[in-house]
Amino acid sequence: MIEDDPDICELLECRSKARDMMLRPPRTAAAALELLKQGVAAPDLILADYNLPSGMDGLQATTLLRQTMRRPVPAIILTGDISTAALRNVALQDCIYLSSR
Repeated sequence: MIEDDPDICELLECRSKARDMMLRPPRTAAAALELLKQGVAAPDLILADYNLPSGMDGLQATTLLRQTMRRPVPAIILTGDISTAALRNVALQDCIYLSSR
């Protein structure tokens, strides 16, 4: 999970623990990539906020993580942006869109 909103992180962490899933919640794409490079994380699913801090959005982060892992990890993009452009961009990256609204 790559999410910068502490409330959403807490909610998703609680939900994942109830389902015996483990989340390692970096707050930025760069932090997620670093965990991957260090061998700390090898996700089976990517949950990423569409709008992330530090210049890389969730779609760009997902693409970079998939390229680094050399496999098409399923991804869910979390966003409140329901614009046509956002929906199109998510679909073009073979990701699932989940509205936070």
